[in-house]
Amino acid sequence: MDVEKISSKPLNFFVTGLPRSRTAWFSEYLPNCLHEGMEGCYTHADYIEKLGDSGDSSSMLMYFPIAAYYPKSPVVIVDRDIDDVAFSLEKIGLFNDEVMAMLKDAKKRMNKMKGLRVDFNNLPLKVIWEYLIGTQFDELRAKKMNEQNIQKVNYTPDMQAMISLLEGA
Repeated sequence: MDVEKISSKPLNFFVTGLPRSRTAWFSEYLPNCLHEGMEGCYTHADYIEKLGDSGDSSSMLMYFPIAAYYPKSPVVIVDRDIDDVAFSLEKIGLFNDEVMAMLKDAKKRMNKMKGLRVDFNNLPLKVIWEYLIGTQFDELRAKKMNEQNIQKVNYTPDMQAMISLLEGA
């Protein structure tokens, strides 16, 4: 896929963080935003086509070369303590040693990403909105959305697609 063609598209935006870092919530809060947009994509081209003019809020974006394909697009990185993530995953029965290894790898990759870093425990919603969307912040919408508990707990990813995508196909 030609990087020049991608970068001339309208700006997309991205939100990422470890699992259980409000990526599902952000996909509902932000306009025209996918959640786990890479799901079901076997190649980078599949994902780019699926993304279109949308944003994506996904816990796997640290594995996708955003800067290569979308160098001008804003990225928000939600930092959450890895032990808190593990505890949250354990509460819903999705934690084991293999998951902890994946979390550590994802955290290392996130630490190398460029973008606006925000603390999970103190999300500056106005700053995030203005950074990603660039339009007037709607404080009432943010307040109402912040009262919503939006989670994806019964998620079984397409592992074949994930492996293919992560291998850079």
